[in-house]
Amino acid sequence: MRRSKNNKQNREAKIIPSTNDMESRLDTLIHTGTGKGILGRDKLRDTAPNPTRFFPSEARKYYESNGFIANIIDSVADDATREGIDLQTNRDKDNLVTGEKTLGISRILLNRMEEMKLMGRVREHIRNSRLHSNGSLLFWGILADLPQTDSQLALKMPDTIRKLQFINVIEPDRYSVNRLSYDPLSSLWHEPSISIGGTTLDPSRFHWLVNSWVWDNMRGVSVLEKIYDGIMAIDTALWSVTSVLFELAVKVLKTDKIDSSPQQMMDYLRLMRRSLSTQSTAMLGEKESLERLGNTGISDSNLDSLLNFVFEVLSGLSKIPKSKILGKTQSVINIGGGSDGDDISYNEMVHTFRELEVRPIINRFIELEIRSTQGEIYRLLGGNYKALDWEFKFKPLYKATPNSEADTYLKNAQADQIYITTGVLGADSTKQMRFPQMEKFSDYTSENNNGLKFGTPELPETV
Repeated sequence: MRRSKNNKQNREAKIIPSTNDMESRLDTLIHTGTGKGILGRDKLRDTAPNPTRFFPSEARKYYESNGFIANIIDSVADDATREGIDLQTNRDKDNLVTGEKTLGISRILLNRMEEMKLMGRVREHIRNSRLHSNGSLLFWGILADLPQTDSQLALKMPDTIRKLQFINVIEPDRYSVNRLSYDPLSSLWHEPSISIGGTTLDPSRFHWLVNSWVWDNMRGVSVLEKIYDGIMAIDTALWSVTSVLFELAVKVLKTDKIDSSPQQMMDYLRLMRRSLSTQSTAMLGEKESLERLGNTGISDSNLDSLLNFVFEVLSGLSKIPKSKILGKTQSVINIGGGSDGDDISYNEMVHTFRELEVRPIINRFIELEIRSTQGEIYRLLGGNYKALDWEFKFKPLYKATPNSEADTYLKNAQADQIYITTGVLGADSTKQMRFPQMEKFSDYTSENNNGLKFGTPELPETV
């Protein structure tokens, strides 16, 4: 028996790694699975990536069933399209040099955007791109001289078309994405090839918008997949709070029916629990009583801290301010108020998104409209659509509060006073810089002389 005991100790000694005096451990048990008692090994080394992936049908169900998901997905889509644009062309005013008269092209284009519901389609396009890993497809449906068959859709769109008929937003379960070229040295290496029902579309026919696309994986990472862990934490937190509210204290029922059959007792307790959980009235016998013992031990401040932490995590995952996730809006921001940093950063992010992703869509719409031979603009330009220049800028996403504006004006005035006192700027130049609308003849240039006509004044007749 003694020899057997020694052999057992020797076998156990071989399991424990040798250590020096500086690495001695006091663990009496080891476990190779968790790393307990084993030196030089971090328990987190066994963690492995496990990405969450959703099919389009699953993503739509999550969007429909959770309000926080809908707020996060819709936030950028709504803010990127809600303010519209200011559009100008070179045919909106009379040109005194060339003699060209105003045609009001910008007004016609803005009306066509409303008629075609362009910004609504863009909003849906952005929303789908954030919801689905394979993004969203915006398709330009045109009427041309040739019928737009499958073979025509595979070709580049002609320079002139008859009319832009419709704009469709297509979700990713309706199309497939491939590389346009599988040669890594080709200029088309990063260009997508989109197919619908076996029909390959030329890039001039669509606009593809996708979030965090990875070519080697041939899929993107949707916003829904990024925030999924945070959404699960929110869902668990809400369920926990609901349970706490229902069970604010332990209930003790004193009754003489305890000697009933087990099945009858369970039915009775089930009915009692249902009555208490729905805040209904409990009816007891003469010798029965129902008491609450203590509380949950969780204060309101504890619950607020826990929920606030979960929402902070969700805000970081989605890059959306916590207030917007909760459904609040920030069209007016107190700049410099101390709590507006997240809102300003978010609006800057949305503005950058508009410039990079929404601007090409609007430019493409304008190109198709001015090239439509059946359109009003093509007729007004006499077919010379290449002579039309345009520019537009997005309207601001927010404005400062009156107090913030007043503070800005005061600081500018103080700075101007210092510049004038020190001789850096003069009073006239400062006035022109700060208040250009107050300058007389602000729109007058030397070129206006060409439009002035002088004649011989008529003298009054003498008697």
